[in-house]
Amino acid sequence: TDAKVKPAVIQNRFYDETGHDKEIRAWCKQENIMYQSFWTLTANKEALKSKPLLAISKAKKKTPAQVFYRFVMQEGMTPLCGTTDPQHMREDLEV
Repeated sequence: TDAKVKPAVIQNRFYDETGHDKEIRAWCKQENIMYQSFWTLTANKEALKSKPLLAISKAKKKTPAQVFYRFVMQEGMTPLCGTTDPQHMREDLEV
């Protein structure tokens, strides 16, 4: 409440143990602040192996990471990609 400048972005780890920041993301939406997820893939390895996600991945001919990033973006978040692998960078940009 003492801040003079409203933040434009909240960047936080996005993983199951925190409920994927559901309350923080709702607050960000209410306050018109962008939520940027990090550890988006690393912290959600089980989700990346889930049957529904793998089925979508196969049907869409996309990698599990691409499907998960698309889901995250459709939920109104901006995923922070930390890869240094050129192939993964290209795949991420295709989302």
